[in-house]
Amino acid sequence: MASSERPSPRVSIDESDSRPWVDSYDEKPSFSVGDKVYVRNGSTDEGPYVIATVGDGKFTLSLESGEAVRDGSEIDAGDLKAA
Repeated sequence: MASSERPSPRVSIDESDSRPWVDSYDEKPSFSVGDKVYVRNGSTDEGPYVIATVGDGKFTLSLESGEAVRDGSEIDAGDLKAA
């Protein structure tokens, strides 16, 4: 890892042995790729959509066909609920 790169804040890495390994998630993502979710929009919910990518507390969504939702913009985890 280059000196300018930071380790992901979502995992712990143990390098005390001869081979590094992931110890645990600090914050496990609330959804995984392929999960179906609704987007909360005031008193209504949009969807269901499919989780396309998982980022640091943000997700991109797609339709079942694979077409990006909202032009592929990231959506906060707090704006989603499981379908």
